[in-house]
Amino acid sequence: MRRFLLWFVVGLLIGAGGAAGYHYLLQAPAPVEQAQSARGSESDTEEEAIWPPPPVLADSASYPRRGELSSEVATERQTAITRAIEKGSPAVVGILVTQLRRYRRNSNPWFRDPFFDYFYGSQQQQQQAIQEFGSGFIMTPDGYVVTNEHVVHNAADIKVQMAEGKEYEAEIIGTDFDSDLALLKIKTEEEVAFPWIPICPSDEVIVGEWAIAIGNPFGLFQLSSQPSVSVGVVSASGLSWQRKSDGRLYSDMIQTDAAINPGNSGGPLLNAMGHVIGVNTFIYTPGGSGGSVGVGFAIPARTLRERIAQLKQREGAASDFWTGLTVQKIDPWMARMYGFPVARGALVAEVEENSPGSHAGIKSGDILVEIEQIPVTNADAILQYFKNHDMRVGDKLHLKLIRNGQEKDVVMILEAIPRD
Repeated sequence: MRRFLLWFVVGLLIGAGGAAGYHYLLQAPAPVEQAQSARGSESDTEEEAIWPPPPVLADSASYPRRGELSSEVATERQTAITRAIEKGSPAVVGILVTQLRRYRRNSNPWFRDPFFDYFYGSQQQQQQAIQEFGSGFIMTPDGYVVTNEHVVHNAADIKVQMAEGKEYEAEIIGTDFDSDLALLKIKTEEEVAFPWIPICPSDEVIVGEWAIAIGNPFGLFQLSSQPSVSVGVVSASGLSWQRKSDGRLYSDMIQTDAAINPGNSGGPLLNAMGHVIGVNTFIYTPGGSGGSVGVGFAIPARTLRERIAQLKQREGAASDFWTGLTVQKIDPWMARMYGFPVARGALVAEVEENSPGSHAGIKSGDILVEIEQIPVTNADAILQYFKNHDMRVGDKLHLKLIRNGQEKDVVMILEAIPRD
């Protein structure tokens, strides 16, 4: 019995000791287990690491919200290009034009025989209003706007849209068809100090310098009320073309790879200083794609300064001039019949007395073959020249004519139409 009690007491002591040890292990992990756990973590890093590592995001609390750039962040992100765009964009405008285009429509679709057309005149002159768009920029705080002539050609109504969306009516002060430039004036009843961009005073353009095109490509200005920007470099300068068939003369042009698309015409090409170095005018589009392929051309600042100064000087000059000449076309039959040396040009049928034509020494029977070095193919070419060019009272026209088989150069000065 005593032996049983002895073993019973020993068992209780062992049980109590085991319970205490188990409780101690729960409260304090063994250093050996911690070391093994650490070695296991290193093993996992070497064998099971995630690659690439997750991105490290900037602290959103320290980053400014949209439209609230801090001065420090703004300074770090700004460049000469962003500063030039910031200065120039408010003065870039969208040009909205209503053009009147004329065409002929046959009133009777069943009869197409020229015989009926000749005697009954089924061809009727029609007129249609077409909406067009382009770009421009304000060059003075009183609202003078520069754009391309082809943007406002035959315009019946012109509106200028500002960057904030406000629209103004505009009038044509003058156009230069040859150089493809036009000067407009914003019409406003109250005095407004408009934002404006300076034209670069230097003629030097550095090939490879930044070129910034700002404008209204594809009419996007109307969607966002702000101009679109594209950036490139000056690819070449001093590029000239022979006079185009329509009479335009592009010379000393700037080539750029800044994206220029339909609607950019008339917008400014800026340098990194924010000065206008050119007027975006046309692009090279192989295959008639109509989009930019990185070859665009701009009228240089030198041509811009000269032509705009001339147009500004003509402001207010009367456009109701006369020549006193009556002309008719020359066809091969007429040339053979009368022994004319050429079957081209326009025959002067009549010269009124005391008219600009008579003052220039032009006589009946003369054949006009050139106006300002542009060939006169027929009488319609003369009418087209006056239609394309913004002629005013006092303008001089250099003419070449043939008289008795000899060429003769004369100068005709346009005069106001007599009122008596």
